[in-house]
Parts: sequence; structure tokens; C-alpha cells
Amino acid sequence: MFDRYLIRKDSLTNVYDAFGNAIGFKMAVRNSNYRGTFASLVNGYYLVVDGVQYKRESQRFEVNGKKPRTMDEMKNAGYEHWNFDDEAWLYVEKPGGLSKGEHVILFKQSVFAAYGYFPDC
Repeated sequence: MFDRYLIRKDSLTNVYDAFGNAIGFKMAVRNSNYRGTFASLVNGYYLVVDGVQYKRESQRFEVNGKKPRTMDEMKNAGYEHWNFDDEAWLYVEKPGGLSKGEHVILFKQSVFAAYGYFPDC
């Protein structure tokens, strides 16, 4: 439903270390759940940029003004809430960063269900 709003179009940019070396890239992302979600339920992203897949282990997530964390570290963010219209940042490790110009991005957000499963009793 909100898939066309998941990435802010003008946000894709390289990330640099203190020496000016590109160490990856980042993009502003939004939550696909109309009610928002607890940050601990963010599981990572299926991300392909220009035909290259970037696995969950290369991803870092920044939300609520806190430093970027691994997806495993996000599991401990049970008391943080990511509101629907708040942007977060997805950081991806890629030595050298992305080349200048346009890029093709395939992107799926993985957030655990907040409702649970209730079998027939």
C-alpha cells in the first residue's frame, strides 16, 4: 500500500569515513505499517542495487536519532517506537560506495508481525 513511499527519492548517498574514503551508502526509509512499529520488530531489508544483493549482515539501521545499529542489535530496541511518518536511515557497507548517477533499487522491508499467531482452540 505504501510501497512507493518506502525510500525518499533524493536520499541515496555515499557514506565516508574520517579520511574521506567511501565505505558504503545510505538512504532514508519509511515504515510500511500505517500504525508504525516497535523498532525491535525491524528485521532488515531485501536489497538489490544495480544487480548486487546486500545481505542483512551488511546493513545498519538508524532510527529515533540513535547511532546506526546492526539488525541483531535492533532486537533489543523493544521500548523504541518507529512512527509511520518518521524517517529512518538504512546504511549499507560497500567499500568504495556507489558510482555517481542513477541506480536501480529492488527493496523489500522485513518487519515482524506485531499481532502474533493464535491457533484454533
